[in-house]
Amino acid sequence: MNYEEKLEAREGINGPSELLPIGTLYKKLIDRKYHQVVEVRRDLTDSIVFSEALKADSDMMATFTHPHQLHFKTQIREDHVIELELETGNFQTYHQLLTHNPAVVASKNYIETVVELMANMLKELHSMGVYQCCLAPQFLIVRKGDDKPMLFLHGSFYKGMNDKSMLYKGFEDYVAPEVMANKEFDERADVYALGKLIQRLYADGSMSFDFKQAVAMATNEDPEQRFATIDLMLDAINKKRSMRRSVMALVGALLIGGLCIGLYMDLMPEPVDVEFVKPAIEETIDPYEVGLTPAEMGLDDNDTIYMDEGQRFEQEELDKEIERIFRRHFAREAEGVLSKIYSKENMNSSEQAFINSGNAMMDELYRKRDELATQSGMPAEKANEIATEIINKLREEKQKNLKSFGYQPNKKVDSED
Repeated sequence: MNYEEKLEAREGINGPSELLPIGTLYKKLIDRKYHQVVEVRRDLTDSIVFSEALKADSDMMATFTHPHQLHFKTQIREDHVIELELETGNFQTYHQLLTHNPAVVASKNYIETVVELMANMLKELHSMGVYQCCLAPQFLIVRKGDDKPMLFLHGSFYKGMNDKSMLYKGFEDYVAPEVMANKEFDERADVYALGKLIQRLYADGSMSFDFKQAVAMATNEDPEQRFATIDLMLDAINKKRSMRRSVMALVGALLIGGLCIGLYMDLMPEPVDVEFVKPAIEETIDPYEVGLTPAEMGLDDNDTIYMDEGQRFEQEELDKEIERIFRRHFAREAEGVLSKIYSKENMNSSEQAFINSGNAMMDELYRKRDELATQSGMPAEKANEIATEIINKLREEKQKNLKSFGYQPNKKVDSED
């Protein structure tokens, strides 16, 4: 009876079986309960190197209690066949899950979650001096009802096997070339394995921008051209992810901005509509309150030469209204600043403190002047002329008030050149 016939016979007794690279996964009745076991291939168990490596691997697993590490007990049958009795649960290979339910990789953030899970486990193994070497889905186990892969055997324990094809036959592409060539290897071998797993997860679709460049570097045949550690690989992936999110946010903002401009232009009346302009002046629309500048209202100071007499009159009235509003807003700002400068407390401070305080507050007032001029569309020269007039007038009033209370200030706050 050949191997396939034995497998079919066992399926008839114990239910469905599944081939793993190292043997056969099936259910077996043990102490009146069904347990899942892996019957290791005989050609592997005949190898003393493999058998000793398997024992060392099993001993290490006893100390590695990560929830996504599959544990097992080694059992030797009377016919000297080695069986691995898996921990309690209902398991299948990760390959079987991806084959029967390929849509799982399309779930939101699924691939990112699996990559992060595998990367963190690999880093823990590296801290113990252990390397996985192969992350082919056939070498990973998944608990039914869950979709996150679990590690099984760890490749670095089997580096003493001269013929690595015995262990990785059919899956050599998932294993770093230096491992297959029996050369020394380090974390770069697992960087390669993780890159190959990501390629498999994207086998049925286009690889995302986050992973493309990092995976290309991780799977380089030359280990010196790969990332030296898993952390460096994750950093590269995260930087690309941040870049993609920034670009998406920018594109979204541009689309929204374009939509708003389009709606605004559709809703904006024609600037030649005189009846529209008159109510705007009569109702004294305040650009600071409604958020509109003259330019946004379809007006331009330089266009008056093209206006007829009626339109020019309307423009002049609007300019007067803008000047009135500018004066009112700036006077309110200037009143607050100069009241602080010529306050009793400030005047009682040292001369240097008074000067420094006054200069700082005046600088802020000048910035407010420029901001109001920009918002209203008023020329800078005109805004400066009006602001200087208001400041001088208020300064005289404040100084007179101080003198009336007995203060004789001889300090002067420098004005803007």
